[in-house]
Amino acid sequence: MTHKFTLALCLVASILFTGALRAQESIVWPADVNNNGAVNGIDFLFWAHAFGSKGEQRPGASASWVGQAMGTPWMDTYPDGHNFAYADPDGDGQVAGRDFRLLSQNLFRTSVPAPLPDPWERPDTTDNYEAFLQLQPAGFQLTSDGLFLQLDVNLRGPDSTFAAFHGISFSA
Repeated sequence: MTHKFTLALCLVASILFTGALRAQESIVWPADVNNNGAVNGIDFLFWAHAFGSKGEQRPGASASWVGQAMGTPWMDTYPDGHNFAYADPDGDGQVAGRDFRLLSQNLFRTSVPAPLPDPWERPDTTDNYEAFLQLQPAGFQLTSDGLFLQLDVNLRGPDSTFAAFHGISFSA
């Protein structure tokens, strides 16, 4: 009787422990590359940064908008520490051109809980600008999809150059 009780206790403990480990596993939402809970233009910039990287395939990967276990983290990480595996929406182990379609397909989707704000979307109130962005109306274009405002985008640094510029994202 004691052996059966001990065996049952060990079995229950191992199930609870395994469940706790699975609960801590990183979850990937296909195309939420910066892992903030929302797919927007910033995710395209993160994806471009990781373009060409390779890592482990995501187990049971799907392009469906559903949270999926990351599996084995990749060797590469972004400067903020999150893993390049988030940049592989189809989970095939490569950040490649075919992933672009999934980013576009999932654009503006959000996961639960509510998305975290992107820290660089907040206005800079320090008056210590390193970049100047100027948008100037350049006309209108009428297409079958509607009327579009065209803008000239001018971006310059304090001395009109940038040591490293990786991209820009807009939303309206």
